[in-house]
Amino acid sequence: MIQFDETKKLNLMLAQSYTAFFNGKDAIQALKSYDFNELEQHYTDKEVF
Repeated sequence: MIQFDETKKLNLMLAQSYTAFFNGKDAIQALKSYDFNELEQHYTDKEVF
């Protein structure tokens, strides 16, 4: 899951189902090295609604 606007909250239903979450400009840069074949977990501490 990718969220471009770091200020927005995360939907609770989506928060319970994602494997990797990239939030904001810096985190999105990590997609360059993310292995989509392995799908390693990449969580974040984000407020949900």
